[in-house]
Amino acid sequence: MLMRPDAAEGRQLMLAANHLLPRRPDAAWCRLFGRYAHAFAEDARRFVLLHMDDRRHFHAALLAAWHSGKQPLLAPHRRPPLLHSLRQLAFLDASRCLGPAQALPRRLPEPSPLPVEATFSLFTSGSHGAPCRVDKPISSLAAEVVTLQHHFGAALADDVPMLSSVGHQHIYGLLYNILWPAFAGHRCLPRVVSAAALQQRLQALTCRGGSTPYALCTTRLCGEILGRHRRKTYWCPSCQPMPDETAC
Repeated sequence: MLMRPDAAEGRQLMLAANHLLPRRPDAAWCRLFGRYAHAFAEDARRFVLLHMDDRRHFHAALLAAWHSGKQPLLAPHRRPPLLHSLRQLAFLDASRCLGPAQALPRRLPEPSPLPVEATFSLFTSGSHGAPCRVDKPISSLAAEVVTLQHHFGAALADDVPMLSSVGHQHIYGLLYNILWPAFAGHRCLPRVVSAAALQQRLQALTCRGGSTPYALCTTRLCGEILGRHRRKTYWCPSCQPMPDETAC
């Protein structure tokens, strides 16, 4: 894992990251958040199933669920058999809960600091039996956001686009696609980028790349892409940042 920031900086960043709110939310995102929060408040069920492809909807629904006192459930994928089995457990499906805009109240809920004791749940894929639920506190997400911003925030300009080939249903994808970019004020594409498209973008841009060791092997970013361009660097998020002579 990455080394944690010092205590003073950690307290300052944790205060902001515990909220897990976007740094510069636009009016459209805030209204989307309000629509989800209103829909969740109207339903008595505790658990909210999240599996939308669109990252803006996913992000707004995730924070709205916490805001409404719900527990978000993250499905590992969107294959019909899995979604059907999860819906049978009487979870509120966020993708089906938004009503017509004309039926909304004039004043919708607004984003606000989240309770630090809130939790979320990940589901295993069910490839070896029934999907299993794993509960986690949002403080674990906040700590990862703090660490990513501490190590890499200064290396990235404001509003830099964030590209990823990992879906936001995965815990790493949720961090790198949604929560850290939103907290740091970076742009994020609305949907996942294929490995081939990611390689094309890396070839066309002078950029910094971030990857897990597994992705470096499967997409050959190190030898085929990053190795050709001395100005491009990369790091592995599951360990400490690489030394310059190793990463470049």
